[in-house]
Amino acid sequence: MSPKGGNYVPTKRCWHDAEDVPPQTTLTDPMMRPLRPGEVGVSFLADGGEREILSESELSLIDRSIQPGDFCKRSIDDVRSGVVTNVHVKGRIQHVISGELLEEWKTLDDLETRLDAEIGDYVVYDDWIGQVIELFDESLIESSNGQLVRLPELSSRLSIGEKGNDIIPSPTASMYNFFGSFFNAGGRRPDDVDTVIDVQHTVYAVAWLAVSQMIDLTTAEAKTRPQRFWAGKDIENLTLIRGRSDLEMRVGDRVRLKDNTAAPFTRHRRDDTDAPFELRLFIVTETETNLDVLWQDGTKESVRSTEVIPYLNPDEYDCW
Repeated sequence: MSPKGGNYVPTKRCWHDAEDVPPQTTLTDPMMRPLRPGEVGVSFLADGGEREILSESELSLIDRSIQPGDFCKRSIDDVRSGVVTNVHVKGRIQHVISGELLEEWKTLDDLETRLDAEIGDYVVYDDWIGQVIELFDESLIESSNGQLVRLPELSSRLSIGEKGNDIIPSPTASMYNFFGSFFNAGGRRPDDVDTVIDVQHTVYAVAWLAVSQMIDLTTAEAKTRPQRFWAGKDIENLTLIRGRSDLEMRVGDRVRLKDNTAAPFTRHRRDDTDAPFELRLFIVTETETNLDVLWQDGTKESVRSTEVIPYLNPDEYDCW
C-alpha cells in the first residue's frame, strides 16, 4: 500500500536491483537517480502514472509477479532454492468508466483472450517472424458536455477509461483542422474532464526479424520480407504469438469477461447518428499469485508469491 490513500502501486525499480550501467536519463530525469538502500521507485496507477521514490517502510507487499522457470528462495539467507513450475493468478476487476467493483475473484478462464497486438508483441506472416515496434491509434474521447472527439495520434498513449483534463492536447494552429468545431464551441475550461471510451489500433509498424527455421533452406531463400506497415484488412493476416505468461492478469490490464451476465456497463455513442453502445470493459485492480515450486531437495509446494523472493544469481552448484 502507498501513503496516497492506499492505492496499489507497481514497483518499477528496487535499491538492490543490479544496475551495472547507470540509466542514460539520470541527469534529465530525477526519478531515475541511483536508489539508496531501502528505497524503491513506484508508479501510481490512479494518478496518471505519476512516479515517486519511496521508502520500503511506507509500502506493504500485496503481490509479486513471478513466471514459470524463475528461481526463488524463502529468504535472502536461505540456502535452499527452488524453481517455479506453474503459476496461478486470480484478480479483482472493476468497470473502467463507472469504477463499479466486482466482488468475486476472476481467473484467466473467466476472461476473453486478448487478440489485439501491442508494442513489443511478436507476429507471424508467411513464415516470417516480426515484432510490433510502433502503433498508430484512433481514440474516441467523450467530453464533459457530451461532445465526441476522434483523436488520431502516433503511439499508444491512451487506454479506454482514462480520464483527465489533458486527454485532448492543447490546440495549436494546425490542430484546428481536426478539432476546430470542438474548440470553437465555447472553449475549454481547466476543470473539464474528458473520458476515453474507445481506442482502435489502425496502423501497425512491424520489424521483421527472421524466417522460420522449420522450413527448408530453398523455400526460406525464396521468402521475401513482408511490408513494414499494416493497416485495414491487412492486419487480419498477421498471426499474434503469445505465451501463457503474457496472458496472465496484471494490475492495470484491461480485460473483458466471457460471461457478461449481470456485469456492470456504461452506454456511449460513437457519433451523433449511432445508437448508444454498451461498454463492458474492466480494469484489473488487485491480483493474488500462487506458485507451484520444486525445491532443491525434491519436495513440491504451493506457496503465495509474497512468501518467496526472486533468486536472481544462481551459481554453478545450484541444481533441481
